[in-house]
Amino acid sequence: MKKPGICLLLSALVLAGCANGGKNPLDAVGDKLEEGLDRVLTTAEVAIGRQEAVAIAFHHAGVAEDRVTDLRTEYEPDEGQGHYEIQFVADGWEYEYEIAANSGKILSFEKENK
Repeated sequence: MKKPGICLLLSALVLAGCANGGKNPLDAVGDKLEEGLDRVLTTAEVAIGRQEAVAIAFHHAGVAEDRVTDLRTEYEPDEGQGHYEIQFVADGWEYEYEIAANSGKILSFEKENK
């Protein structure tokens, strides 16, 4: 049993190829899929945002946001395995964190008396 919708779709693809200078319309579909995959991979490298990374650092340090001063954050891409560098002062202590952008995992931290 033939499915008219599939036949119609295939006919449209063939006609599109003829109107497209003989290029296979499926090539354009493949190109779009490849572009989409590239975007997904780029997005996967940064699964958490800057605010979430800061919240992770505050939680780990056990400090409330209203007690924090001199907050500095920076995203470092590092060849697809990016991380956030977060620095802040709270209650007389200076904190430095590196938090993985793809997972939220704390990669390193330091706490020094200011």
